[in-house]
Amino acid sequence: MLTKGGTLVVTECTTPEPGLHEVLIEVQAVALNPIDVSQQDRGLPPVPMYPAVIGCDAAGVVPKVGTHVSTVAPGTRFQKYALAQSEVQGAGRPLGFKTAPSAWTTLGIPLETRYVLQDEHGSARTLGFTIYATASTKHHAYLRSLGADAASDFHDSDVVAQIVTAVGKEGIELRTAHCVVPRGLQPMPEVLKQTKGNAAARVAHSPVLLPGHPTLDNTEVKFNLPPLDQAGRDKHMHQCFHGWLREGLESGSVVPSPRVQVEGGGLAGLNAAHNKLKAGVSGVKVVVRI
Repeated sequence: MLTKGGTLVVTECTTPEPGLHEVLIEVQAVALNPIDVSQQDRGLPPVPMYPAVIGCDAAGVVPKVGTHVSTVAPGTRFQKYALAQSEVQGAGRPLGFKTAPSAWTTLGIPLETRYVLQDEHGSARTLGFTIYATASTKHHAYLRSLGADAASDFHDSDVVAQIVTAVGKEGIELRTAHCVVPRGLQPMPEVLKQTKGNAAARVAHSPVLLPGHPTLDNTEVKFNLPPLDQAGRDKHMHQCFHGWLREGLESGSVVPSPRVQVEGGGLAGLNAAHNKLKAGVSGVKVVVRI
């Protein structure tokens, strides 16, 4: 439980009842995300009221389902609980996966888009895009194994020139981007300025967009957000998890990534795990077993 401006505390709460289209999850592990730290430290995205239960990723067993849920069978064990849409198939709400396809629909690119045959891994590869990724050099081989066509180190002072050169060699226009880390937007306008030609460019930004963020003429920068209306959101979530995730895992076009870094301490260890995430991790997902 989060109090305003405070740390997470362990407290007893009433076990929620699942709604008509929801499932109740016995949470056995939670994964931490930068958005959790942002909500704890700055209250962004806005927390409607305090005290609040925050968190986006969870995995466990389903003990109870809503009366309109037919795709998930209830389990038998009860301990720690959370609510989630039934499309999650009992695996919680994997924010990292939802972030990728939601970026494309945020920019008006349907998930049915296919420019080339599917190969390799990842949402951008499935759509058929040529992928220019940035990461620490030690992760470049791993990114290429997931489908990136080229990778640059964002620590390099000439990272913009590296990307521009790589795009130029392919003879294509780069006019769609997805920023997934804070400060990732800073070099993006310069990259697009030199690679998008005369076309309009679009950028999805997964961290919260702050006032005064970098911009570029004829370029739209939008906060990555699924549809807000209930019907549109339900359809999108079903397409992400029931379609892309389940089918992708079965076919091998989607693979779990990155590797998991398990922290101990259960619920009481969440603050320590948050501190490790804030201090900086690289190429891992911090997970706490409950």
